[in-house]
Parts: sequence; C-alpha cells; structure tokens
Amino acid sequence: MKAESAVSWSRGAAIAAAGLLLFAAQNAEAVPSFSRQTGLSCETCHTVYPELTPFGRMFKMEGFTLASTMQLKSQSKRGTNLRVDEMSPMSLALNVTQVDTRKAQPDSNGKGSAQNGTLQAPETLSLYYAGAISPQMGAFVQLQYTNTGGFGLSMSDIRWATELNEGARQVIVGVSANNQVSFSDPWQDTPSYWFPYYNTGVGLTPAASTQIEMAMGNVAGVGPYVYVPDVIGGGAIYASIEGYRSTANQMPVDSSTPMVISGVAPYWRLGWSKNWNNNSLEVGTFGYAPKISNNFMGQTNSVTSGLTDDFHDLGADMQYQYIGGNNIYSLEATAIREKQDWHSGYAAGDTSNASDTLNHFKLTASWYYQRHYGLNLQYFDITGTTDKLLYAPAAGTGSANGSPDSSGLVLQASYMPWYNTRFIAQYTAYNKFNGGKSNYDGSGRNASDNNQLLLGLWVLF
Repeated sequence: MKAESAVSWSRGAAIAAAGLLLFAAQNAEAVPSFSRQTGLSCETCHTVYPELTPFGRMFKMEGFTLASTMQLKSQSKRGTNLRVDEMSPMSLALNVTQVDTRKAQPDSNGKGSAQNGTLQAPETLSLYYAGAISPQMGAFVQLQYTNTGGFGLSMSDIRWATELNEGARQVIVGVSANNQVSFSDPWQDTPSYWFPYYNTGVGLTPAASTQIEMAMGNVAGVGPYVYVPDVIGGGAIYASIEGYRSTANQMPVDSSTPMVISGVAPYWRLGWSKNWNNNSLEVGTFGYAPKISNNFMGQTNSVTSGLTDDFHDLGADMQYQYIGGNNIYSLEATAIREKQDWHSGYAAGDTSNASDTLNHFKLTASWYYQRHYGLNLQYFDITGTTDKLLYAPAAGTGSANGSPDSSGLVLQASYMPWYNTRFIAQYTAYNKFNGGKSNYDGSGRNASDNNQLLLGLWVLF
C-alpha cells in the first residue's frame, strides 16, 4: 500500500473513532415518520433499519397503514371523503461517507491514477414521504440528492390494501405501484433491498450485473399481490405479479435513448413464510423478463432497427430471522440465473456470442446486540459466459480474458446509539474481479487493488 493511501485510511479511521466517542450507548429511540404516525417504536417494524420484522412486513403488505392506531379522522371542512394524518409524514436522511480503495483507481483521462480517499459530505441527502394517505392506502417515497447526479426520485412505493375474511383467516389483497423491480417485496433478500444497504459510487465494482439488479429508479411498474396465511404447514403464501416500463428522460424515445424496455416487462414473486416463537423463515422464487432496446453499451440503435436484447432472470431466495431480547440473528441467501439473448447486440457486433448466461449468488449472515451493535458478513459470487466483446479490456473497469467472474467478502460493523443514527465501517475484499485475481484488466491491476474501506454516518430524522 502506498504511503498516501495508508495516511488516508488512518485519517478516515480517526474521524470515525472520534465520532463514536461522542455517542455513548443510550436507550434506543427514534422519530421517523412511520413511528410518528403510528405511535410505535421503530423496533416494532425493524430489527435494525432497513431489515423488517414480521410485524413490519405485515405493515408493508397492509399498505403502510394501521387504521386503528394512526388517529386519522374526517375533516368536515374538507369533506367526508378526505382523511389526513395529524402528524407530518415527512422525514430527512443524511449519509456521509469516507471511501478509500487499497490502490488508487486509474485516472479517467489515462494519465496516471485518480486521487484516493474521498470524503462525501453528504454523499446522499434524502427526503421521505412515508405514511398513510387513507386508511387503506399509504406511500413510501424517497427524493434523493447525490453529489454526482443532483435531485431525483430514488424509491417510491404507493400501495392500496384490504383484508378479506375467509373463515378464521385474514387474507390480504393489495396493489403496489413502484419504481424498482422487487421493491414491493416484504423480505430483504431480493435485489432492491439486499445487503450491503450502504453503497458508494466512488469505488470500482464488477462489470457484470443482472437486469433485475439494474432496474432501479428508471422504471415504473404496477401489479397486484396477495398474502394467504395458514396454508401449507401452517405457513403463509405470498404472491405478486407486476408489469414494468421504462421512464425515459428523453421523449419521444429514439435511437439515442439507452436501456429502453420494449413493451411491458413482467416480474413475478412467490414465497412461503412461517413465524414461530421468536423465529421466522421464508423461502421463495422470483423472475423478471425484460426485452431491452439499445443495450447498456448504447451502440445498437435497436429502437429504430426493431431488434431487442432479451433477458430472463430466475431467482431463488431464503431468509431466516431470530429476534431475541438481546440478540438478533438473520441469514439470507439469494441466487439469480440470467439468460441473455443478444438479438440486437450480436447483430451489431457488440457481443461475441449470440447468447450468454450470468449467475449471481449472495449469502449474508447478520448479528445485532441490543440493537446498538451489529456485524454483517456477506459472501458474493458472480459467474458467467466468457464474452470478449461484452467484457473487453479496459484499465480498472475491463476484463483481460472476457470473463465476468467476480467474488469476495463484505464485512460491516455498525454502532447505533439510537435507532435513527448509525455509524458503519465496511470493508469489501475481492478474491476475483472481472475474471481474474492478478492483472485482471490487462493493465496490471489486481483484484485486491479494488479492496475498499467505507466509513459512514447515517442519520434519519
């Protein structure tokens, strides 16, 4: 490690340590908008944000509402058909990060190395609307500022739900309108909300991602869901189906507009879950099948040619959770296999193969003590077909052998003096990056050179 990199790491660690000394552990207390409107503590719905408890998952499926506790009432001056929350449903979140890679990244202009050690204050600033619209309808909407992209709509989920009595069972039926594929899911083992929850745009990341991972914020979808308790083995069945379209920044869509969904892309979800004592278990499957015009290389002009690149993502997932008085444990596993048919890309000479496959596996174990201290460990593995045009050599970001294979570990330690305040130290270690351990990019860079330390402060109020 170079001297300036070591100094930068030491400086970042000292900043984090000083911050931790200022906040001795106290009784956990938080006042985000959901807590304000319901009068419930954050621990009712979250183990540690954003991971949901069984109650929190039900709250989401019920449309982000608890009509019996929200103190909603009719306003005669505004008519009997309007019901509003007496408490403000707005919250603000601030995220500050210090990011260092083991070796400085290649400069974008090809003249040496970029500056290493990046303090982003803030990296993100988010405004949330999170609360009830009516007794059966609620919303979770995030407007986010980033220091690279400005303001934009990051996450949104507006849903309506009702209960149907079938004997002793309370069946939940609802509709979700959202802007991220899999964001409507109640569990944290699908791509829109899986660990690590705190990422940065500063470090280098593997070149290959499945389409379901990339469909975040640039799509809009709607669809129904149903939750049926007490069926197979005393557990519950959750099922949903949604259709997504692109939200293009340029209208009308033409040959210069990248990553456009042709028609409607279906997403489906099926899961079985069971709660007993302090335990909960979910196993499920999901799928996503978009046809994309103008693939991510932006070279095919397929909007005008009529050709598309077709993707079929099939996933399997599992989440186990134990919530005790002092200790909380969780284990999450997700596997995604993507079939890629390059009708447009292969015809345009952008890919070496007419079809490829891509696989992504994640296994995450988490432990929290008294909701103040946390440890997370994740193993990730990306494998796929060798394609020397799709994964071409490039300093830092490319692949010398045309392979997308990447693997490694993420270790994160957290300290939460309060539910709405979190200090994190996160280290990502790569065993393989874009197909290799050493000289993976053809320019002399090793996978371990991309190892990354992230120190962060997250506050929600």
